[in-house]
Amino acid sequence: MSITSLSPASRLLPTALGPVEYAERGSGIPLIVLHGTSGGYDQGLLLADVLGEDSGVRVIALSRPGYLRTPLSTAPGPLAQGALVHAVLDELGIERAAVAGVSAGGMAALWAAARDPERIGALVLIEALVRRQNIRGSALVDLLLTRRGIARAAVSAPVQLAMTRCVEPAADGWDPRRHVRRMTAATFPYRPRMAGSASDVEYAQSFIAPPARDLTLPTLILHGDRDRVVPAAAARELSELLPDARYREISGADHLGTVPSHTVRREIPAFLRERFPHA
Repeated sequence: MSITSLSPASRLLPTALGPVEYAERGSGIPLIVLHGTSGGYDQGLLLADVLGEDSGVRVIALSRPGYLRTPLSTAPGPLAQGALVHAVLDELGIERAAVAGVSAGGMAALWAAARDPERIGALVLIEALVRRQNIRGSALVDLLLTRRGIARAAVSAPVQLAMTRCVEPAADGWDPRRHVRRMTAATFPYRPRMAGSASDVEYAQSFIAPPARDLTLPTLILHGDRDRVVPAAAARELSELLPDARYREISGADHLGTVPSHTVRREIPAFLRERFPHA
């Protein structure tokens, strides 16, 4: 798979800070989705699949700087990416929206919310990195992810069986395990995601979140209790500091099992409807 096979599904948006790749799915309450490390707009769009067609949420998935067709120079680092969210809203003509940060995308989501808690009407943090952490992986893994045939191997039945051991079973017409397979596939092609991944690693090591006093907006925090990549303790502690936070810990879910969980599928649309009753 090449980057050109992905681009027809996305558009480049010129903003005051530089070009941003994005794609949309659904209609209703606008939700800017900031994906995690090794992601892109395609990974962000998968949240729309989790929420469902009738969720009443308009998912606007960005490729964060350094990923796919968004240049790293557009907005390097969480603080600049927080400002970029507002530049995107300006260009799309959206006065008020919610923002969701997934994993390493949580850093930028926090700064987007702190920049203007009135314009960002609600914050959603999903398995989010909310304080400094070493997320550096092995150089060998980076090399393997660029090798031919690795994408096919990653979505093979034996690998997926191992990856979904902490993922909830299917229920109510929704199968979280199928989502994990699609999320794995959305890591490839990996080479055009390497600059963004390296940038995330660099900024995560020294990340400083905005002060809790600047995060006065309604916040929903969702985290798996078996997450070893981004442990839940920091998210739990943040929820206790914020004035209007709702914390949901997902029993048995690891870092891959949180996004596709039935809890995420149920809680996010309900939370947004409360915060945007006239959308």
